[in-house]
Amino acid sequence: MCEFRLLHRQVRPILRVLTLIVDAAVVLLSPSVFDGTEYSTGLPGSLRLSDFATPDEVKQIGIGEPIISAGLVPGLSGEKRNYPFFKFGNISSIPEEPVWMSCEPGKPQLSLVKVWFVAANLIPGNSGSPIFYAPPGPLLVSGAVSRPVVLGLQSNSLVAADLAGMTPIDYVYQIIEALKLADANLTRGAPQATKH
Repeated sequence: MCEFRLLHRQVRPILRVLTLIVDAAVVLLSPSVFDGTEYSTGLPGSLRLSDFATPDEVKQIGIGEPIISAGLVPGLSGEKRNYPFFKFGNISSIPEEPVWMSCEPGKPQLSLVKVWFVAANLIPGNSGSPIFYAPPGPLLVSGAVSRPVVLGLQSNSLVAADLAGMTPIDYVYQIIEALKLADANLTRGAPQATKH
């Protein structure tokens, strides 16, 4: 686990990276960073840990399963805000070992990383965008994952191949867990219904 300290507006968030073969980081921000902004009462549409796929859900998702990603397109922002674009695709490959990847198109492959590949036209610059499993249709197959879940984060883009690398969400969860946040609810999975 690598740890870096960042300085921003007299706040000292911590950036943690699990290992050098996982392309993921978690930045802790103090709520005071958002004081005086439209986000001072919380970030709208924030992902909850309960939205993260559980290890059991991940085991049920395989090649060909549908995914959705939301990200911004550089140069296509509105006058007052940026609007996300949604891209659709499928899980393409789930390597059992790290693969050689480059951070930039056309550059040499510089590092081994643990990724899944998705067949979707995800663009460079959208690294860190969430990638969701999108359960097909209203009918549920017994034992299949029945809810949309965050499967991972976009880590790179292979535009010419119409593929993108996705850092599996379990690695992001492990980084969050290692922060040992006091009073944090680290529960993943659909909330359990309360019995009356």
